[in-house]
Amino acid sequence: MSRRVVLTAKQKIAVLNDLKTSKDRKTIAAKYKVSLSTISRIQIQENKIRAITNPNRKRDRKGAHVNLDRTLLSWFNQIRSQNGIVTGPVLLSKAQEFALKLNESYVPDRSWLQRWCGRNALNFSKIYGEAGENNATSAEVFTTNRLPHIIEKFSPDCIFNADETGLYYKALPNGSYKGKYENPKGFKTQKQRLTFLFLCNATGTYKRAYCIGKSAKPRSFKGKQLPLPYYNNRSAWMTSVIWKKILIDLNQNLEKDNKQICLIVDNAPCHNTDEKFSNITIEFLPPNTTALIQPLDQGIIHSFKMEYRQILIKKQICALEKGLSIVEFLKSLTILDGINYANRAWNLVKQQTISNCFKKAGIDNIQFITDEIAATEGENYEWCTLDNEYIQCDNELVCF
Repeated sequence: MSRRVVLTAKQKIAVLNDLKTSKDRKTIAAKYKVSLSTISRIQIQENKIRAITNPNRKRDRKGAHVNLDRTLLSWFNQIRSQNGIVTGPVLLSKAQEFALKLNESYVPDRSWLQRWCGRNALNFSKIYGEAGENNATSAEVFTTNRLPHIIEKFSPDCIFNADETGLYYKALPNGSYKGKYENPKGFKTQKQRLTFLFLCNATGTYKRAYCIGKSAKPRSFKGKQLPLPYYNNRSAWMTSVIWKKILIDLNQNLEKDNKQICLIVDNAPCHNTDEKFSNITIEFLPPNTTALIQPLDQGIIHSFKMEYRQILIKKQICALEKGLSIVEFLKSLTILDGINYANRAWNLVKQQTISNCFKKAGIDNIQFITDEIAATEGENYEWCTLDNEYIQCDNELVCF
């Protein structure tokens, strides 16, 4: 006797889609290992199947209070369509409110809410990122109407983007592999922050980083040569004064190379300047669109931070193997260490990653240069077999 196969709602929808492209029911039945009569029933019940909210369900089992289920789901979909935050207690309170209005004798409780969420494929998860605050319409208008006219005047290697990000340079990741019966102990999050401004072009052949801290002359800088330009202010954040200095320095370098560039930046107040630059054309993104169409926000900065955390984890392992504790290791980290690790992490961001992020932001038709270390040309790098990557040959950075 053959085993009975019960298709999920998702599989049934796939069957319906196959039926629209192919009339051969026998082939479709063989594909999903069901009978021809099952295919016929699925086709007859198409509207009912497509209305099922949980695609993993094999049967559309309804609760005992259908009207209450539908009313709460309709309200939930309406709130979420506006990106509203909905929690379990809010859902339960609303369900009890609707039960009274519908004259239901039943009072919804947590068990009912859990079953209701299961029936409708709902679960609780953290919401990350800033895209919910962004204006998708403005972003689409900019990429469709404005951006093509901007980039047509410049070659891909002359289209630049700049953006800042804060970095807790001592903060280790808050997760780790552990033994099954181990009770891990956490540490206080290290909130010492540095700000980095990243500047790169659409082909990834030009990459620069600038650091901003609070201290004017940190002790760890004494007698050392910094790998990145360093600025300071009380908040360790970008200011219009620092921004102007960076642009003047960039413009001077471009004048030497006789190169004209387009610099795309967000409309942060610190980026506004009355200064005119001979070799830089500044284009501002529309308000509330940076998370959607700014190249550095499409994954370049994320890639940098991932590389930085990997470097920090390896340094931590080195310290532990030398007999230091985690606390001692974190105390030993200096601002100079943070800048050195950040410089190495930025150099490890791949050229193709930068190119792909520009394409994701709407700047496409870019010819990618396949030389993986072109971005580090002129730097002192060597191949590290342990890391399986190029690393900077600086005794203070390498401990493997």
